[in-house]
Order: sequence, then C-alpha cells, then structure tokens
Amino acid sequence: MAFISIDNQKFVYSQLPKLSLGNLSSYAQQTLGFCKDWLLGKQAFVLHTSGSTGEPKPIHLKRAQLLASAQMTNQFLNLNGKDHFLVGMDTQMVAGTMMLVRAMEANAAVTVVQATGNPLEAYDNIEVPASEALPTFTAMVPLQIQNVLESKFGLKTLQQMKAVLVGGGPIHISLEEKIQKLDCPTYHTYGMTETVSHIALRRINGKGRSENFTVLQGIEIKLDKNDCLKIKAPITNDAWLATNDRVALKEPNTFKWLGRIDNVINSGGIKIQAEQLERKIATYFDAKGEGNQFFVTGLPDKKLGEKVCLFMEGKAINKKALKENLKAFLDKYEAPKSIFVVERFPFTASGKIDKQRVIHHHSSD
Repeated sequence: MAFISIDNQKFVYSQLPKLSLGNLSSYAQQTLGFCKDWLLGKQAFVLHTSGSTGEPKPIHLKRAQLLASAQMTNQFLNLNGKDHFLVGMDTQMVAGTMMLVRAMEANAAVTVVQATGNPLEAYDNIEVPASEALPTFTAMVPLQIQNVLESKFGLKTLQQMKAVLVGGGPIHISLEEKIQKLDCPTYHTYGMTETVSHIALRRINGKGRSENFTVLQGIEIKLDKNDCLKIKAPITNDAWLATNDRVALKEPNTFKWLGRIDNVINSGGIKIQAEQLERKIATYFDAKGEGNQFFVTGLPDKKLGEKVCLFMEGKAINKKALKENLKAFLDKYEAPKSIFVVERFPFTASGKIDKQRVIHHHSSD
C-alpha cells in the first residue's frame, strides 16, 4: 500500500484527505497539505520559482499542467507503484512539488527528508530494515549529488537506484566525470517553473551518455531569431513559451544547451557565452587538480563595455598568477580581466550559488 513518510511517520495515501495536520512540523504540514489538495482533486496551485536569477516568486499553474509533466517523466523512466521515491528537495519549490506529484500519480511510496546538502545522509548512520525498501528514484541539484558521491553509504544507496535526476543548473565537467562511477542511469534535466519542471533529459553516464538533451514525448521545440528555445506542449497550455536559453538544435527533438542569453558578455564587440567559458575554465582547473567552485560574469567596463570577470571560492589564491595562467590557456578575448576570491559562496534555498549576492558584495573589492 503506497504511503508518504515524513518526520519518521508514515501516512497511507487513502488516509491523507481526512488527516489532521495540526500536530506536525511546519514542513510536514506544508508537504502533506499539498498532497491532500492533490488527492482531493484541487485544480489550481501556486508554486514558487527556485530564485536562481532573483528572488523566488509565485507562479500559478493548473492541475492539468502538473499532471502532464508527471506522466511524461513517469513514462520515460518507467516509474510505477513498485518504486520508492526519495524527495530531498524543498517541496515548496516546483522541483520538490513535482516529485510528490510523480509519486502520487505512480501510486509509489515516497520518503520526504529535509532539503539538505546530502539528502542521503541518513543512510550513513542507520541500517535500513529488510522490510523497508531502499529508494529507487530521486532528484537532486548538482551540489547534493556532489556531496553524496563523497559519502560511502549514501553512494551505495544511490548505486542501486532505477534512475537519478540532476537539475537546477549546469553540471561542471569535474562533477560529470565523478558521476561516471555511478552504475544507476543518471540524467541531467532541462526545464523551469514555467514548464512545470523538466521537458528534456540527457543521460550523463553509461553507454547512453550525451551532451544533447532529448525532449519528452508530447513536447514541441523550435528556435527564435536569437537562437533561443521556444517550447509548446500541454504543460504550456499548448501555447509557445519563449525562453532565455540559447541552444543549438541538433534534430527536431534534440538540442545542445549553450547558456542563457542574458549571460552573454559583450566585451569589445566580442560576444562570449559565460556558461561555455566556464566549461573551458573547469577543464583548466581539473587538469590542475583544483576543485574550487567558481562562476564567470560580465561587469561594466569603460573601454570594453563589459569585461569578463571570474568569481571563485577559496583562500590564499594568487590572483595575479592565476590571471596569467588563464590568459595563456584561454583565447585572448576570453581571459578574465578581473578575479574575485570569496572565502565561501552563499547559496539560494534551492542549492544554487547566490550569484547576485556575491557580485553585489565583492565586485567592488
């Protein structure tokens, strides 16, 4: 019998519509409150964006949109009532919410844990009873899977899963290489709140590994005049949704993600896609055996209009030497003109680097 487990308590789906939530934690109340609404057939919901490009904001979605999204993913990954979902993302955000919808629509068991840096950390410290099935499906942001890969028992739990989704942002080259030690099928997701979670997946390990995303069944895509992706599907109410993501269309249902159009740095008339430059810099750091987190952005410059700037996490970094080394490694126009070192990056509630906060506090250093 399918159930949802939260705060070490189990609730059978059929019990939820009549369940009193008053004596539960606020997180459990919010999570189970949504589940109750879904099981009672509520037709409209207010979800929240991740806040990766600003403050989290509410967005109004119809039940039919959430249902279409869940059914596409469940069908692609063959998720069903025999599976056990692990939700380690904030259930107030669209990614966490959609994990709940997928589980309920598949009539699968689901365990909800607090959104932490390692959603599998509990499995480092407890022996799971033989009668308690281990999770077979989960979704994480890149920072979470990075932490799990460094966790002995968390890694063991991950290895036996049917499928793992990684989303919420780009995956650095170094992390993608570490993911190769996973035997379980692992997918990078592409989507946004407006598309009700992901609309495309790319396999990032094993024989099916690819740099290209393949859209799920029922999704139509095309490019606008700026090579930005446009999407049409039941999840967009069958209207064309314009995105800010520049892509290279490989086939009618396959594309390579290049980066956000608002992350194009126009430096002296040369247009540089920040995400593509970050991949090149990651290659340099990997060759040096350095795992510092970093990002690239453009800041105003009187001569160039915008200059390429590198923000990186760490201590006692020789910025002058690094600047010269990158200048030798990269094309002339790609080399960072300024490097800013931050001891520790702040993160948003969804586990992404809070870039705006970093830039605001450190760009004048």
